[in-house]
Amino acid sequence: MNESVRSTSKNCSEIKETMFLYFVAALLTSGGVLGSPLANQYVESVLNTALRTEIRMLYLDPANTPDFHTEFTDKVAIIGKVKGKADFFNGNVTGLSSARRNSECQGPYYSYGAKSVNCSITFNDLKINYNGKLKYGKMPVVNIKGTANATNQDIFIEVTQSQPAFGNTLKNFMFRQMGRLDIKFTGLGPLNKFTKFLEDGFRSHAEAEIFNTMKKEFKSLKRDARQAAQNDKEREKGLYDGPLPDC
Repeated sequence: MNESVRSTSKNCSEIKETMFLYFVAALLTSGGVLGSPLANQYVESVLNTALRTEIRMLYLDPANTPDFHTEFTDKVAIIGKVKGKADFFNGNVTGLSSARRNSECQGPYYSYGAKSVNCSITFNDLKINYNGKLKYGKMPVVNIKGTANATNQDIFIEVTQSQPAFGNTLKNFMFRQMGRLDIKFTGLGPLNKFTKFLEDGFRSHAEAEIFNTMKKEFKSLKRDARQAAQNDKEREKGLYDGPLPDC
């Protein structure tokens, strides 16, 4: 049996990077200020308090994701080519508030005349869920479910502040570990042999579109972060959002 997959996808790594860029900017530029007496305490406070509050208020956990489909072709003896298609819908991603500090944050320190803080942050509990319908040749449509666990998404960020009045800038951003996406399907029945090709399609389409959706959602999070930071400053003790202290 000779099988092939036909699918198109966006540049997943580029979309991931853009999404995380918006996310980190929202984390560490909220309120137009940066830092705390201890960088670790500041980052943890934002991750555990302000971030979770904003994600809940903006209904980002779960966050809805767009529908997509993937196709494949199966070559069967005597019959010839048989086409298959899977449509995925009602998708969402959970665990956006699972970000954790993954190392000792460094700073504040001076870098080219600007105060800076750097840290490593990880996402270790992102879950992606989709309902789907699989059609193979003239066989009846099969209802399926696709799920994926995304773990070990580690990023390094460095944020600088030249002057408090000018706000903060994300100076450096890079993936230290791209992590993995474990995909499972249920409901395939006799079509279970096509799991590998469904996984390929799920990975190439879902990963790109899910992170693209997250990028768009975090634009809203970034836009609302300034007011949220001010509210959290009044409500929560321990969330210091003043300028970086002197080194």
